[in-house]
Amino acid sequence: MPFSTSFGQTLFIDLNPGMETGVLQLLNAANEQLYFFANDTTDNYSLWKTDGTPAGTVKIRPMHPDGGTVFASESIVFNDTLYFGFRDDDTGNELWKTDGSIGGTKVVKDIRPGNGDGAPHLFTLLSD
Repeated sequence: MPFSTSFGQTLFIDLNPGMETGVLQLLNAANEQLYFFANDTTDNYSLWKTDGTPAGTVKIRPMHPDGGTVFASESIVFNDTLYFGFRDDDTGNELWKTDGSIGGTKVVKDIRPGNGDGAPHLFTLLSD
């Protein structure tokens, strides 16, 4: 249910209806889309994107629908692809990427196979 505050703020979309919070994390823009992680009532923790409209706000994929430990760390955009550090109980903390599609959202490389942490961080773009 939309609401407004005395400061003129309006609820954009309620990803986790009811009293629970959607807990938005790791916002970054690529390809005229804003990417973010959020808790939702269906799949626990998911990667989402939005074009700035409620109708254009869609879940790309659940990142760990069974619960457990999940954590999105940093992100960076390179060649229209969003790269991000993500930790779950299956892969540990590894480098992931997304092009905004289900099939295009995957681990780049499981540096420490299994649930060991490759721990990608301090993302920086370098130019020649």
